[in-house]
Amino acid sequence: MGYSQSDVEILAAIEELRATIRNPLLQQTGLFNGTGITSTSPLSVGLELAATGTTFAGGTYTANDAFYIPFRVVTPNAVAYKIAVANGAVASGNVDVGIYDGSRNKLVSSGSTAQAGTTTLQVFDITDTALPMGKYWMAVAIDNATGTMFRQSAGFGAGFTALIDVRKEASAFPLPATATFAAAGTSVATILMGVILRSDWA
Repeated sequence: MGYSQSDVEILAAIEELRATIRNPLLQQTGLFNGTGITSTSPLSVGLELAATGTTFAGGTYTANDAFYIPFRVVTPNAVAYKIAVANGAVASGNVDVGIYDGSRNKLVSSGSTAQAGTTTLQVFDITDTALPMGKYWMAVAIDNATGTMFRQSAGFGAGFTALIDVRKEASAFPLPATATFAAAGTSVATILMGVILRSDWA
């Protein structure tokens, strides 16, 4: 059975979307062949971060702080199955990574896991979780002030982090069932991390 012109246009749009949201950094690890939505993606806060002109560097955090970074799923049948975080030069203690829905409810998390590897991606397995199209937050919490993760500083101060909807929560390790958002402040605009998805056309 042949495709109509509209079918071809839809398939072309899907392919263009795949090319837009694929994450070369995650693919280069050779760990998996999935579609990644990272904090630098246009489906997260990538366009806003690019406008600041600042760069990523390893940084420490207040013990037990959690950070929430918004992202959007725009393809049907998406299933999250891994989360990756870019560790800095020092690995210490434990981290917890997860995904929250638009109502700030935790959908899935890795649970407390030893931070492992320096200046590399640490990939966390999570329970396969269906993500209908919509808005979510990827989240990461760390239980100490020694371990580092790559981050981009907020070039325009605390108001910038609020504008791009990056949030923080104190005393949030392990990740809570419901997030309570507070301003992320001036120390960080976003942490370099990503959610790995499977789909019917991945």
